[in-house]
Amino acid sequence: MSRELIKASAPKALIINPRLGTVLFEGELIPYDEFASRVGENTARTVWLNYRKQDLAQRNEPPPRIDLIRRCAVHQGLPWGAAYILQSERDGEITFDYSGSFPINKDLYWRQYAGKKQSPWADKIEIGEERCGQCGMIAHYGEGGVFKCGSCGQQVCGGLATGSYFRCYCGGAGWAEKGDFPNIGIVPGF
Repeated sequence: MSRELIKASAPKALIINPRLGTVLFEGELIPYDEFASRVGENTARTVWLNYRKQDLAQRNEPPPRIDLIRRCAVHQGLPWGAAYILQSERDGEITFDYSGSFPINKDLYWRQYAGKKQSPWADKIEIGEERCGQCGMIAHYGEGGVFKCGSCGQQVCGGLATGSYFRCYCGGAGWAEKGDFPNIGIVPGF
């Protein structure tokens, strides 16, 4: 079955109240479980997730999680992610706290990150002390131990750094300078 045919055959449903899990489907207000039994679990999940994405975007609300994408200096630039979880809105300020790091393999990349746009909320994150998801290193220098390579432009762990002398997997090297750089943050899709 082609992608176009799947899109064309998807039911038109409007999710009225995500907290209660009710769906307006063919003029009838029904619980999500009943909706899923009528159209199939995969189709219902797709409709629900698409609604949630549109709903968050329209309200300009912060996502529940943002993954900052990094590279490992030790393992030839293999990607890893640092997960930041939405904690609160204190005095009108949005805060995300570091939750942990993880390696990103091809399967995970294609399922959660391929085709996703950078989140505008990523620059609201105050970087915590991150551990590389590939080599496990916490750098000795820099905010959270992440460096931005002046040669390749990637955000890289400090696995090959010695003090504040940084080496990148691309071959770039030099003395690190403190400074702000924009985070590469993506809201993972499930």
